[in-house]
Amino acid sequence: GNHETAACLGYKPDAPKKPEEFELRAALQYAALGWHVFPHAAGQKKPATPNGFKDATTHEATVRRWWTTNPLFN
Repeated sequence: GNHETAACLGYKPDAPKKPEEFELRAALQYAALGWHVFPHAAGQKKPATPNGFKDATTHEATVRRWWTTNPLFN
């Protein structure tokens, strides 16, 4: 997965202040690297957006909105 690939490259997301911030911070950092991201429903592998992976983006404001609206997204 993306976390394993990033770890192989020596990349680690900044430590979040609260555990629920981890997913947002990781998504923002992956997007900043140019990796398109999209949320999954909490605790599931089901996309949390209407168009699934087709909604994936590197757009910071969109990523923030997704995870701010629901901090439990994966």
